[in-house]
Amino acid sequence: MMPLVPRASLEAGTILRRHLVDPWLPAFGRDPEGLLDVGCGRGEYVTRLARRFPSARRVVGMDRAGRDGVAGFGPVPPDVASRVVLREAELSPEAVSDVGPFDGVVCVDVLEHVPDDARFLADLATVVRPRGRAIVHVPASPQRHPIGWTRRALERQLLDGSGEHVREGYTREGIARLLRDSGWAISRERATLGRVASWWCDADFYLASRGVHALRALALPFTVGGALLGRAVGPRRGNGWLFLLERR
Repeated sequence: MMPLVPRASLEAGTILRRHLVDPWLPAFGRDPEGLLDVGCGRGEYVTRLARRFPSARRVVGMDRAGRDGVAGFGPVPPDVASRVVLREAELSPEAVSDVGPFDGVVCVDVLEHVPDDARFLADLATVVRPRGRAIVHVPASPQRHPIGWTRRALERQLLDGSGEHVREGYTREGIARLLRDSGWAISRERATLGRVASWWCDADFYLASRGVHALRALALPFTVGGALLGRAVGPRRGNGWLFLLERR
């Protein structure tokens, strides 16, 4: 049985986004041979993928040191250790030449960190088999931040470069064009992180900035409950876009 918290994190946005990805995993097929999680953080979701697809020979997680404050990878459980590879590197065809190509890719909130996002998506298409699938989540633009302190803090980080993002996010038209030009076809899409989720994530960001982690932990059951509801009920407009892609 999959755990309700798909990553060892109190960060509300991370939990909400990973729960949105889970229902789309069957698109990778019953028996994918190779899977890749780009921007895998400490690697917890890589373990989740390996257990979800026991026939996969290789489940690879990649991330660069220091992204989003992640200091390094966590331990890989013994039951999947023989099939899991965690690699500290930027994505490139050369970096995964010995473990690719892949049948399925998960890429959750990575593009906004990448200066050359077109090159990144083209490289991602290169390491995926023809007609392979990718599940990609990106922040939307413009962002809606109902809590003023959070909105101002994020705007300041983007402006002075003190944050992790190099861009706010993507319009629907902008990301669709970028995906098409990079060799991807959109098979399915939905808006994510609607009004209630925006309030919740803004409040969580504020609490994290103040170091009030005990209160965040107490709120975790509500975060998980909202994540489960968000699987079934999608907003017409939200703070994110979720895409199921197929390599052309």
